[in-house]
Amino acid sequence: QSTWGFQFISFRSTRKMWGVAVTGTPGVGKTTLIQNICQTLSPQIPLIKGFITEEVRQNNHRIGFDLIDLSHPAIRVPLARVSDRPQSTDKCVGRFVVNITAFEEFVLPLVRDMATPPAQPTLLVIDEIGKMELLSAPFTTAIKQLLATPLPTAALLCSVALNSGSFISEFKRSKSIELIELSVQNRNQHTASIPSKLQEIIKNGSIALPSPLPVLEPVYTSTVAIVPPVSVWPPIQALRKQYHSVYNRWMPHINILYPFLPEIDGSFEIHVQNLSKALTDCHPFHVELSGVGKFSKGNSGAVVYAAPTATPAKAFDQMYAKLRAVFPECAKKSQFTPHLTLGDGTQVEAAFAEFQRNWQSISFQVNEVYLLTRDPRNKLDSFHVRAVIPLSGGTPNYANQSNLDVLVWGHPYADLL
Repeated sequence: QSTWGFQFISFRSTRKMWGVAVTGTPGVGKTTLIQNICQTLSPQIPLIKGFITEEVRQNNHRIGFDLIDLSHPAIRVPLARVSDRPQSTDKCVGRFVVNITAFEEFVLPLVRDMATPPAQPTLLVIDEIGKMELLSAPFTTAIKQLLATPLPTAALLCSVALNSGSFISEFKRSKSIELIELSVQNRNQHTASIPSKLQEIIKNGSIALPSPLPVLEPVYTSTVAIVPPVSVWPPIQALRKQYHSVYNRWMPHINILYPFLPEIDGSFEIHVQNLSKALTDCHPFHVELSGVGKFSKGNSGAVVYAAPTATPAKAFDQMYAKLRAVFPECAKKSQFTPHLTLGDGTQVEAAFAEFQRNWQSISFQVNEVYLLTRDPRNKLDSFHVRAVIPLSGGTPNYANQSNLDVLVWGHPYADLL
């Protein structure tokens, strides 16, 4: 049962998980974490097999990557090397030429062997599943087959690229794995906690986790946004009331993820938790609406907006990158242009020069983001606050089956018009 009365199937069941996948930005320590976990578990687990990927450095410069067989550490196979003059037939990722033949000859037997039920407790390791490795179609197929075959007395530990196309997104939604995003702040915690999960999987064949939600299409009745404090609204609202066609629907806001995901039974609570985790490493920042800009809409005129600048300067980019990693379906663009819409249409385009002359800077502090929704059945409904998610990992304030308008603003937005 959704907030708006629609009937949905409940997905708050459990799933059987038999692997752990770590993801994160390059250099955050995924391979190091896997090596440390293997070292921790080697006295307890008779067999650890698979491969890791290590950098190859020369004169303090990274020149490539090698694959290492965990069962035979002396064996190193070149995965990729820097090349200034790649051939037209080469498979490249950035400056690196990938040795697909050597990769497949080395890795495919290892991965296919992993699908054989082991005779003794075994940890299966794949480091990593990323752009270079996914140039191999047989490797992609082998990984899909492995995930579909939970093995008794075995656990899977792997690393996966943060963003690398549709297969990575599909992999991250697998019911067979628990996905953990590493950061500098949490990697020691996960280095300590993951071994016990893997031991439990090996002992019991799997462990139970809440089922993931199905793939949901974003909707335009839901958004994750920054909302300025009411104290700075008056000059913004004076312009929006005259020039913004959806003034009654929207409060002043800067969308971060729009459209966002719809609500099904329990989904918003899960989304709020994921939003909060994603924003743990994003800290409060200062915003100044120092000028105005516009987007052209062709014959329909333009969208005129207040242009926010952040202090620290990368605060918006960091927030968007963190949220995009968790909700890629809601953030199709790799680049983010924050803006607070003041008006739209031909009338506002004609008044743009006046906006520029008369605009006075507005400043405020961003300490949280908001999950906003409106009733999809009611075109006149305003957006409401469903959750307030503090930056830096504070406890979210979430309203199930209601809204937080009165708590945040003292009144519903419609009463403030």
